[in-house]
Amino acid sequence: MLGARRLLPRLMLASLIGALILWLSDQIILWLTRVWMEVSTGSVTALIGAPLLLWLLPRLRSISAPDMKVNDRVATERQHVLAFVLAGGVLLLMAVVVALSFGRDAHGWTWASGALLEDLMPWRWPRIMAALFAGVMLAVAGCIIQRLTGNPMASPEVLGISSGAAFGVVLMLFLVPGNAFGWLLPAGSLGAAVTLLIIMIAAGRGGFSPHRMLLAGMALSTAFTMLL
Repeated sequence: MLGARRLLPRLMLASLIGALILWLSDQIILWLTRVWMEVSTGSVTALIGAPLLLWLLPRLRSISAPDMKVNDRVATERQHVLAFVLAGGVLLLMAVVVALSFGRDAHGWTWASGALLEDLMPWRWPRIMAALFAGVMLAVAGCIIQRLTGNPMASPEVLGISSGAAFGVVLMLFLVPGNAFGWLLPAGSLGAAVTLLIIMIAAGRGGFSPHRMLLAGMALSTAFTMLL
């Protein structure tokens, strides 16, 4: 980074660059306040820092991961897959039972059973199933992204794909007039796909190394969060 090779010069130079970016963001905010509207400092800092980080990623030195040896110890969860699956299923079933029966009413926290539980089922069961399917879809999305990128640390929320989907939905709500409920899924899917494409392009020059993908995802996630 600008000729800095040791840790101390890098820390000092990073502090100076961060202060420069913050000063530049503050000057942009002062100008925008006079000609347009008031904008938060964090939003402008993220909008400047995210493209700058994506631009610097190809210049980042690649760090190769250590090779796995044949005699390396296999993870415990891979040795006992069936036991972990059964334990997870039992815990999930217990959580569903608690979510269905345990709740709060006008008299405080209660455990519903019998006729009361039957009355509550139409209200609680759809929400529980929606939460379960959302968790399953997040898990499947994480597995697909990990296999696609070859990065065991990749996930939709870490790489900013979730933030990209949310930004696509919000942008659609502003652009599509009237009842736009039918456009929620296409807009979210398009936002997630565009975000993943940007990450793949930014990190692909370094062979999809884990640190490059994480930095690209953090940059995009921060930018989308500030825009939202």
